[in-house]
Amino acid sequence: MRFNITIRRWLGLLFGGMSLLVLGISFLAWVAIEQVSKSHHQTVINTLPLTLKADQLSSSVQQLLQKVMALQHTKTQEERWDRLYEINSQELLVKDYFEQLFIQVPQAFIPIRERLQKELTELQLNIYLVDQKIHQQLEIELQQRQYVDQIQQIQQDFLIEITPVVNLAWNRVNQRSQADLRAVSINADRLRRLYTAISAVTQLGQKLNFVLLLDQQSQLVESEKKAGRLLRRVQKNLKRGGANSLALEQALTKLESLFTLYTFQKQHIGQHQEGVEIEKKLKQMVWKIDNEVVQLKELAQQQVLSSSMETNQLLKMTQDSGSLFTILVLCFALLGWWSVRKIGLSMQAIIDATQKLSNGHLSISIPNQDKTDELG
Repeated sequence: MRFNITIRRWLGLLFGGMSLLVLGISFLAWVAIEQVSKSHHQTVINTLPLTLKADQLSSSVQQLLQKVMALQHTKTQEERWDRLYEINSQELLVKDYFEQLFIQVPQAFIPIRERLQKELTELQLNIYLVDQKIHQQLEIELQQRQYVDQIQQIQQDFLIEITPVVNLAWNRVNQRSQADLRAVSINADRLRRLYTAISAVTQLGQKLNFVLLLDQQSQLVESEKKAGRLLRRVQKNLKRGGANSLALEQALTKLESLFTLYTFQKQHIGQHQEGVEIEKKLKQMVWKIDNEVVQLKELAQQQVLSSSMETNQLLKMTQDSGSLFTILVLCFALLGWWSVRKIGLSMQAIIDATQKLSNGHLSISIPNQDKTDELG
């Protein structure tokens, strides 16, 4: 009889295939757990410092804004230089935090980095513009103070030059006589006009002194008109009062040159208004930067949440794989038990028949003769 080796092959293939399947599933589950665990660990490691550095960047930008606001209230060039040094140090700190923040970040953070870099560059440009405005404003204020310091001196020079003319007019009035009443009247009119000129110069000096206190363009225009009328009144009364000396004309020319104060003050008000607009723009830019930082932190939190969800899914898959593995092992055990039991019963029948043959029972029937495998 020809024997076919089928049972051993069948059992070997079956048990070997199941073993390889179980080992393959276990290995794949282990590799997946290891990779996702590393990914989640790396995400957490990158995200926690990123959130902290984002808060540091936002705080440093706020401090930079405060220093720029302080720069707008400087009164001297020395104070301006001190403020600029503080601003420059703070800008370097902001730049350092920005570079640390984006040393190693996922691709999803690149758009936020580009927007933040653009906002910070624009912020630096506007800080430069603020400094230029402050520099111009301080120069204007210096020129204004110089002109204001000249007002009192010009008034004194005017009074010194007009005093002899007034005294002369008084002497002519005091030398009155019945025969020369017309001359007395003329001299009295000249004296009145000289006093009117002196009063107008005093009022004009007060107007010019108060120019720096005006903070609206309409007030400046009205004050300049009044000052112009006072100057013309001085010129007219001096002319009719007979005060035509070169020194008085020079004093009036100097007074007229002080009208530049109005131009300076208009520029000063314009600079202040521009400073207010730049301040609003700076606050809007800082708000945008804070908004980008908030989006960055939210994205980082989403990365951690997504990584946690993936890890949880993997753990669930691992649990499912474990359950499947347990089922496969049970199936393997049951199949093994069934196979062993089946083969064992057949072998036991053969053993019993052999023992009977050895005892002389030659009439017994040999089991499994119809099989073509090892048992047959």
